[in-house]
Amino acid sequence: MALFVTDLTTNTPYVGPASDLLVAALVLAACVVGVQRISRAADATVITMVTVAALALAGVSIGYEGLAKLDVVPAIPALEAAGSIALLVVLGLYFYEQYA
Repeated sequence: MALFVTDLTTNTPYVGPASDLLVAALVLAACVVGVQRISRAADATVITMVTVAALALAGVSIGYEGLAKLDVVPAIPALEAAGSIALLVVLGLYFYEQYA
């Protein structure tokens, strides 16, 4: 949160990419936990597996976008779009699981 606020209030060029990389690391760590729980659970649903896969795609997309902002890798707009769509899928699956 502090990196996000700093990015909005200052012109520091590395804060935004650092924020993206931190969020990507947290999302991918959550995916590792999700995969471990799925592998241990006998009753893991397809929706749970798709949710973890979509989160992984979003995490990779966010991290790649952070690296692209640092000019480490070239920007790939299709990957950014795929990550955004993946986040929408995760949100939809969450509401489906909770309220359907």
